[in-house]
Amino acid sequence: MTDNISINNTVNQVYVTTSGPQGATGPQGATGADGSASATPTSYNPVFSSSGGTSSITFTGTPATGSYIKQGKLINFRIKVLYTTITSFGGGANNQYFVTLPFAPAEKYVFRNALYEKFSNSGNYELSAHATTGSVTMSLYHSAGSGNEIPMNHSAPVTAATTDYFYISGSYEAQ
Repeated sequence: MTDNISINNTVNQVYVTTSGPQGATGPQGATGADGSASATPTSYNPVFSSSGGTSSITFTGTPATGSYIKQGKLINFRIKVLYTTITSFGGGANNQYFVTLPFAPAEKYVFRNALYEKFSNSGNYELSAHATTGSVTMSLYHSAGSGNEIPMNHSAPVTAATTDYFYISGSYEAQ
């Protein structure tokens, strides 16, 4: 690559021109080994789990799918969890659902771009996902309607069924 500098003293201007690779193959385009500057989504398998209560969620196959775009430390992600492969939704008053991010966040984040879709009654319920610094695991919550959030589980926001699903998306800074 070649840089050319020209100075026009008459109008006090400096011009810099660059020749060589630009665009997708140039210094601002091509994806490096660390995945930086990539605008192509990368698939990953988020882990969907539960904890607490009298029993945990069980399933066959992989209920959660996801993808992310990594640009330096900035991560844009999306996760979708289909309940079709769930064989037991877990139980107990203290049961809570969790799902994982592709990379641990640098700070605490709350993602509110999340929705639970109840297929049987066409209901939609807002969710949130809380991530803590340095952990890929996000705790899932739903709104109690009074501004409070309640842990998401087999009966909250509604009684879960195999026709239901939820999705989450957001952006954050990775460690």
